[in-house]
Amino acid sequence: IAVIGSFIFGTDSDSPNVFDDTVRFIEESKMAAQNLSIICPLPGTRLFNKLFQSGRLLHTNFPEDWGRYIFKEPMVLGLDNNSSPLDLYKKMREAEHRLNNKPALLKRTLRTLWETRSLYAAVTALAWNLGGSWRMRDYRDQIKQLKEEEMARTA
Repeated sequence: IAVIGSFIFGTDSDSPNVFDDTVRFIEESKMAAQNLSIICPLPGTRLFNKLFQSGRLLHTNFPEDWGRYIFKEPMVLGLDNNSSPLDLYKKMREAEHRLNNKPALLKRTLRTLWETRSLYAAVTALAWNLGGSWRMRDYRDQIKQLKEEEMARTA
């Protein structure tokens, strides 16, 4: 069995080392693949209502903002020990890069093949992880947008 782990970042309880600790855990546990995401409080949930009432949500113009609720974009101010949404996003991008660079992908794919003895499991894990490496271009665009939004908020 190949394990795919899912991790959510950006909660109020995250430590400053949460990204490093998570990358280390994924590598040490020999996880085949991972899904990294940022907390996304969906409308109608207690978390959304709490954050909306405290003024911490970045995007509340519905239905226009629905396209931003994708679990990969910072939606909340003041999370991750009060770092900015841009800082949170950059840290997640760096974690994905550390886990999905070419040498890491090759190592994890071969290890999954060896441990599971299943070509299907290894190829599935590789495809899952490639999704993270293919998002790097999206990350660059998103960082540019977050910088612009941060400048607008502080102006």
